[in-house]
Amino acid sequence: MPMKTTQRKQPLKQLSMKSNLVFTELLRNAGLKTTGARISICETLSQERFPISISALAKKVSAPNQSTLYRTLKNLVSKELVREIIADKKEARYEIAFGRKHHHHITCTNCGTIDDIHVCPPLLDTKHCSKKFTKVTGHTLEFFGICKTCA
Repeated sequence: MPMKTTQRKQPLKQLSMKSNLVFTELLRNAGLKTTGARISICETLSQERFPISISALAKKVSAPNQSTLYRTLKNLVSKELVREIIADKKEARYEIAFGRKHHHHITCTNCGTIDDIHVCPPLLDTKHCSKKFTKVTGHTLEFFGICKTCA
């Protein structure tokens, strides 16, 4: 099932020099080299309203090859500039992390449509829920349901 997404209308070619400079600075501050592929991936993800798959991203970015794309995404995720979203068992999706509030997603189990959810449960107090951990440093939470179109 292909995922339906809504993307921003601004084409990649019309990105401002300002956004290029912002991503250049973010990459440098994260200790990464500012390669064309990294900037292209960050700019493209910043235009997307919802997380997109690697195959969709590959059609939109200027990465030399697919292994470079995978490697670059892995680096960007490790530096928390990009979030990896596991919305279904088929493939991960990616979204820009910079400038976005913490949020979760809901995915239609019928058609794959995805939407943001801006509700978050309170952080757990680890001393009450785990004897092996001392601190919660983050979490992921994904919701599944049926969208209005499929209902």
